[in-house]
Amino acid sequence: MIPKTLAIHGFLSYRQPVQIDFSGLHLACITGHNGAGKSSLLDAITWALFGQARARGDKVITLDEPAAEVAFTFDYEGNTYRIIRRLERGKGSALQFQVQREDQSWRTLSERSLRATQARIQSTLRLDYDTFTNAAFFLQGNADQFTQQTPGARKEILARILGLEAWETWRQRAAARRRQIEEERSRLDGSLAEIDRELAEEPQRRETLRALQAELETLQTRLQLHRQQLEQAREQAAGLESRRQTLAALRQALEQAEAAQRDRRQQLNALQQRLETYRQHVAQADEIRAAYAQLQTLRQELQAWEQRARQHQDYEARRTAPLNTLAAERARLQEAIAALEQRAQEAQQAAAELNTLQGDIARLKDEIAAGEARAQEVKTLRAAIDNDREQYAQLLAESQALKQKAKDLHLRIEHLQNHGEGQCPTCGRPLPPERREEILARLQTEGEAASEAFRSLRATLEALRQTIATREEEIQRRESQDNQQLQQNRIRLGRLETRAERLQETLARWQDEHQPQLHTLKRQLAEEAFAPQARALLAEIDRQIQELGYDAQAHAALRERLAALQEAEARHTELAAAEASLGQIEERITALQAEIAAAETTLHAQQETYNQQAADLAAAEAALPDLDTLENDLLRLQTDANAKNREVGIAEQRVRVLDDLRQRKREQQARREALSLQITRYQQLERAFGKNGVPALIIEQALPQIEAHANDLLARLSDGQMSLRFKTQADYKDKKRKDKKETLDIEISDSAGVRSYEMFSGGEAFRINFAVRLALSRVLAQRKGARLQMLVIDEGFGSQDTQGKQRLIEAINAIRDDFATILVITHLDDLKDAFPTRIEVQKTPSGFTVHIL
Repeated sequence: MIPKTLAIHGFLSYRQPVQIDFSGLHLACITGHNGAGKSSLLDAITWALFGQARARGDKVITLDEPAAEVAFTFDYEGNTYRIIRRLERGKGSALQFQVQREDQSWRTLSERSLRATQARIQSTLRLDYDTFTNAAFFLQGNADQFTQQTPGARKEILARILGLEAWETWRQRAAARRRQIEEERSRLDGSLAEIDRELAEEPQRRETLRALQAELETLQTRLQLHRQQLEQAREQAAGLESRRQTLAALRQALEQAEAAQRDRRQQLNALQQRLETYRQHVAQADEIRAAYAQLQTLRQELQAWEQRARQHQDYEARRTAPLNTLAAERARLQEAIAALEQRAQEAQQAAAELNTLQGDIARLKDEIAAGEARAQEVKTLRAAIDNDREQYAQLLAESQALKQKAKDLHLRIEHLQNHGEGQCPTCGRPLPPERREEILARLQTEGEAASEAFRSLRATLEALRQTIATREEEIQRRESQDNQQLQQNRIRLGRLETRAERLQETLARWQDEHQPQLHTLKRQLAEEAFAPQARALLAEIDRQIQELGYDAQAHAALRERLAALQEAEARHTELAAAEASLGQIEERITALQAEIAAAETTLHAQQETYNQQAADLAAAEAALPDLDTLENDLLRLQTDANAKNREVGIAEQRVRVLDDLRQRKREQQARREALSLQITRYQQLERAFGKNGVPALIIEQALPQIEAHANDLLARLSDGQMSLRFKTQADYKDKKRKDKKETLDIEISDSAGVRSYEMFSGGEAFRINFAVRLALSRVLAQRKGARLQMLVIDEGFGSQDTQGKQRLIEAINAIRDDFATILVITHLDDLKDAFPTRIEVQKTPSGFTVHIL
C-alpha cells in the first residue's frame, strides 16, 4: 500500500478541509506542537480503511461540526483505490470503495450495506486493523504492541503479517472436502449395511416365492372353469337376443300399420272438410265473381292515380330549387336589414352622444377661457411683483446709503468727542469750542434724522418684501392649480372635438348612404320584389300542378277501397279450384273408406302374432342364468389372480435383485476403499495447511530474517550491546510429554546475560520494541508481492538521549530503501532537520492547517 492523497474535513481537530498529497514523498516527518493534530492524520487513515481510530463513534466529529469525512487514495497491488468514509452526528455512517479505471474515472466496488463494503475492503487488502497496525503503523504508545502479546498471540499476529491467512483458508477447504467425503463414506456404510440385511433374507424370499406360485396356479384353474360357465350363459343370452330382435321387428311392423291406418283416417277427415268448403264456394259463385270484377276495375283506376302521383312528386321536387332561392334571398335581405337597423341604432346613439359632447365642448371652452383669464391675471401679478422688486432694490440701495451716512456721522461725532479739537470740514482750520459744539449738535441732528429715515425705510422694505412673498405664493398657488387644470381641459377638449368629428362623420354616412339603403331593402322585402326568375319558375310549376289535378285524399280513399277487396281474388281462386276438384274429392273419399275397412282386418291378425311370440320370449328369459352375477364372480376371481400374480412378480423381483445387490456391494466396497484413501490424503493436507504445518515452516523461515534484521537494528541502537533470539518451541509443564508446544518467546542478550523480554523496561525496552517492529515491517516489505510498502512511526523519542535519538534516525535511514513511503511523527526540534521533507501541522484560530516543506 502506497499512500497518494488524504483529504480530511470535520475529523477530530481538523475543522476546515485539509488535503495532503503524498506523491513524491519517500521519507518525511510530520511535525508540530503537542496537540497540534499530528496523530490525527494517522487516525484519519485507519478510520478511512477500517472505521477505527483512537476516538469512537461521534467523538471523531469536530466540535460544532455536523459530520466527519475522510477520503484516502492509495496504490495497492497494481491498482489505485479510493475509500471515502463519512459519519454524520447522531446518524449512521456512509462508506464508498472505488477503484480507478484506465481513463482515470472511478468504478464503485461498494456493496449494498456498510458491513458488506467493509468486508470487501478487508478482503481486497487481506488485512484487518490489528494486522495493519502491527505491520505498518507504530501508533503512539503502542510500540510494544507486538512484543507485549502472549507468545501464542505473537505467532498469530506474525502469521497474519506474513499473509498466511490463505493457508488457513486452504486448510478449511481441505477440512470441508474431507468432511464431504466422510459423509459420502458414511452413506456408503449405511448402504452396505442395508445390502447385507437384504442378502440375509434370501432363503425366506425363495420359500415365499414357491408358496405364492402354488396359490396362483390354484386361482388360475378356478378362473378357467368359471370362464367356461359364463361363456355358455352368454351363448343362451345371444339366442334370446335374436328372438328379441324378431319380436321388436313384429312390434315395429304393427306400429307402422297402426300409423298408416291413422293417416288414412286423417286423410278421410281432411277430404270431407275440403268437400264441404268447396260446396260452400260453389253456392256463392255469383257473389265471388262480382267482387272479383270490381277488384279488377279498381286496380285499373289505381294505376292511373299512381301515375298522377308520380308526376305530382316530380313537380314538388322541381319546386325545391326556386323555393330555396327565395328563402336564401329573403334571408340575405333580412340580414342586411338587421345590419342596417343596427347602424340606425348606432346613428341614434351617435346623435345623442354628439348632443352631449357639444354641451361638454361648450362648457370646456368656457372653462378654458376662464383659465386663460386667470392666467392673464397671473401675468398681471408677475408684472406687479417685478415693479415691487425694482422698488425694493431702489429702497434697499437708499437704506444702505442711509446706513453708511449714519455710520459716517457716528464716526465724525466720536472723533469730535474724543479729540476735543477738530478741524473745519470746509477750510481745514482748527475749530473753536463753540463751533465744535455747533457742529456736534448739527451732526447729531443729522445722524438721528438719518437713523430715523433708515428705520422707516427698513419698515417699508419689510412690508414690500412681505407683499412680494404673498404675491409669489398666490402666483405659485394659481399656477399649480390653473395651469394643470387648463392643460387637462385643453387635452380633454381636443379629445372631445375629435370624437365629435367622428360622430358627425358617422351620422353623415348614415343619412347619405345607409338610411336610403335601409328604406330600399325594407320595400323590396315587403313587396316581395326579389328573385324574379325563381318566382316565375315557381309560378310555372304551380300552374302545371294545378293542370295535373292530383287529389291525394281521393288517391288514399281508392287505396282503402282496394285493400277492402283484396280477399276477393283469393276467393275467386278458391272457387275455380272447387269447381275443378269437387268430383275427384268425392271419388277419393269412397276409395279411402274401402282401404280403411281392409286394413282393420290385417291389424287384428298382426296383433295376435305379436302377443304369442312375446309370451314365448318371457318364458325363455326366466330360465336364463344371471349373467351379472357370473360376470362379477369372474371379475373377482380375475382380480384375485392379478393380485396374486403381482405378489409372485414382486417375490421373483426380490429374489432376482439379490444378484444385483451382490454386484453393487462389490462396487460400493471398492468405492469406500477409494474414499478412505482420499480422507487420509485430505487429513494430511489439513495438517500441512494447519498452523503447525507449512505456515509454521514459513514462520520458521521468516523468523531468522526478522531476527537478523532486528539484531542489526538493535546493534545500531545499543552500540552492539544487545541482541535477541526467537524461540518457537518450549517444553510442556507435564514432564512425561516428549513433544514440544508451539510458542514465540523473545530472549534478549546483553552485558548482563540472557533475559526474557519482560525483564526490560524504559529506554532499553523501547529500543527492543522499535527494533522488532521495524524488522517485522522491513521483512514484510522485502517479500515478493509485498502488500505494505509504507511505514508510519508515531512514537515519542523522549525516552532516548541525544545519542539514542541519533541511532534511531540511523536505523530508520537504514531501512528507507525497503519502503515506498516512511512517515515519522515528532515534535522534537532536534529531529526535524534529520528528514529531507517535513509535513508541518499548525493550529490557527480557524482550525488546523497542513503544509509540506
